Amino acid sequence: PNGIKELLQNQVYFHFWFMYALIGIYIFIPFIQKGLEALNQTYLRALVIVILIMSSFEVYLPLIGIQFGFTNLVFGWVMYPIVGYALLQIKNRKYWWWIMSAGIASLILTIIWRVNAGSTEALCTNFYDLAPHMLIQTCGMFAFFMLIEEPLTHFVWINRIVTWVSRYTFSV
Repeated sequence: PNGIKELLQNQVYFHFWFMYALIGIYIFIPFIQKGLEALNQTYLRALVIVILIMSSFEVYLPLIGIQFGFTNLVFGWVMYPIVGYALLQIKNRKYWWWIMSAGIASLILTIIWRVNAGSTEALCTNFYDLAPHMLIQTCGMFAFFMLIEEPLTHFVWINRIVTWVSRYTFSV
């Protein structure tokens, strides 16, 4: 009760700050889902491309001294479920291999970038969460799980482990 009272009266600076963001996203997701279901594949792909371009502008342009003043909910945390929905529309396994490869390449480039940067002050804002390279890595991991899903589901013991672990993953 005290936590709820404090949440309603003050700004939140707890180590579980993301839980409040997650609650907001969960409330908003049904509306996003209805909107996404209304899009055909061409518009859905265009939306993903726009999200990548706009988040690239927002994250990377300041690195070269150009401030980009356009910020939107879609280019923040909500881009992950939107792109996740778009990924679920992929039926051809060869695309999963391409996406996984892009995720691995992005991971390698991110590690090189981070090591060469030296300090975290030299990195772009949102380097570890809302940057397009992180979105691509997340898509690569998603593709990896989509590729191994079928072989893994044949083992009962793996299904039990996944079911147990899924209880502790905040619905991921």
